[in-house]
Amino acid sequence: MRFHARRPLRHRLIALISAVGLLFLGTAAAGTPASATTSITNGGFEAGSLSGWTSTGSASVTTTNPHSGAYAAMVGSTKPSGTSSIV
Repeated sequence: MRFHARRPLRHRLIALISAVGLLFLGTAAAGTPASATTSITNGGFEAGSLSGWTSTGSASVTTTNPHSGAYAAMVGSTKPSGTSSIV
């Protein structure tokens, strides 16, 4: 009988300690927001050029089918050589 009386208490204590630990971790994670700084220049190609990017091969900016905004990068050609890229 005594063993059964301790077991639920032990489980309740473990649950309480776990809940407090999770609460602490959640508060610590939410308490320090990440910095929103970025070093990407012309990330959406909205300058209408590849400024801020290094290109090789056939690479240009187009207004045909952009994902968002007015411009998109076009890399490669209809005869791919495998040497076109932007970084």
